Amino acid sequence: VCLVCWVCLVLWCLRNQDKLKDKFIIELGCGTGLSGISACINCKPNEYWFTDCHSTVLNTLKHNIQINEIHHKFNCKYDIVQLSWNNIEDLKMFEKKKPDLVLAAGNLIIQNHAYMC
Repeated sequence: VCLVCWVCLVLWCLRNQDKLKDKFIIELGCGTGLSGISACINCKPNEYWFTDCHSTVLNTLKHNIQINEIHHKFNCKYDIVQLSWNNIEDLKMFEKKKPDLVLAAGNLIIQNHAYMC
């Protein structure tokens, strides 16, 4: 299910590059990085933050970014950030630097708890 959601987000980004260009973007629940890597390569945001709450997922993401950087130019600054939606301390990072756009694919909010499929 999530792979289909990320592919849809990739397609949305590619069709709406003008909305991403020169913006500070945060992706919630980036998973393996499919949509974010595509956005960094094709859409020219100013800065892109890949976020997820799972360290294992973020390690896989780092590996995927390294592989893609060999073959493609990332057209922005990017950061990989461990972010838990349930931890108010994690969310304080946005007090000083607010994103222009927040992207998410395959995320569900159920009974005041954040879950990702």
